[in-house]
Parts: sequence; C-alpha cells; structure tokens
Amino acid sequence: TGIEPSEYIFKRTSRKFKNINLINTNLEKFYTKEIFDLGICNSVLQYIPDVELKDSIKKLSKYVKYLYLS
Repeated sequence: TGIEPSEYIFKRTSRKFKNINLINTNLEKFYTKEIFDLGICNSVLQYIPDVELKDSIKKLSKYVKYLYLS
C-alpha cells in the first residue's frame, strides 16, 4: 500500500504496477484501519510544511510499527 499525492504520478504508476495498492491522497487526508509493520518515507518529509509535520509524524505512528526515514 502506498500513498501518492501527485495525480500525474498516481495515474502513471497505478497503470504500470497493477499489483500495488496505491492511493491518490496525501498523508494529511490518509485514513486506514490497517496497521502496517513497516512504513518507508523516501525523500518525502522535507515536502511537508513545518506546521503539518508534527501531526504527520503522529499519524504515521498510529499506522506503522516501524518507520524508515531517508
């Protein structure tokens, strides 16, 4: 499962990789009942505005057991 806020990248990627559950949303609007074992944020946190960063990390801590940041 992945989230992609860019509609262009979402359309391009979801057509190419049919076996990936990709959701066209951002972290602020994302909601799920699932708990994931691992979350990977690869070059994304720097694009989250400072005022949203604390809430974003808090939200990630609800959804993932382990979080890898790069």
